[in-house]
Amino acid sequence: MKRKFIEALGIGFLIALMIAFMGPTDASEFDERKYNSCAACHGTNGEGRFGAKLSGRSTDYIEKRLIQYKNKEKVGNQSAIMWAQASGLTEQDIRELAKYIESL
Repeated sequence: MKRKFIEALGIGFLIALMIAFMGPTDASEFDERKYNSCAACHGTNGEGRFGAKLSGRSTDYIEKRLIQYKNKEKVGNQSAIMWAQASGLTEQDIRELAKYIESL
């Protein structure tokens, strides 16, 4: 259990680094590139892995969750990992990412 948490934390750190150094080139590529870092835990199609299943969730739900994580609110047992992921997202990033996830 502890090992999985440490592995997930390590993956989260690597993803945070990827997000920090990744810059958008156009809107459609931006969404996919941002989600690629999410896919490590949530799966390529949002099916869930270490992280929760995202497919089937609405834009409003995803936006609300990302804002909660950005504000360091505890939502579940993996909140600390998501705080790091959401901390660098702008409001526009959150909107675009939520729209992309809803399309999965």
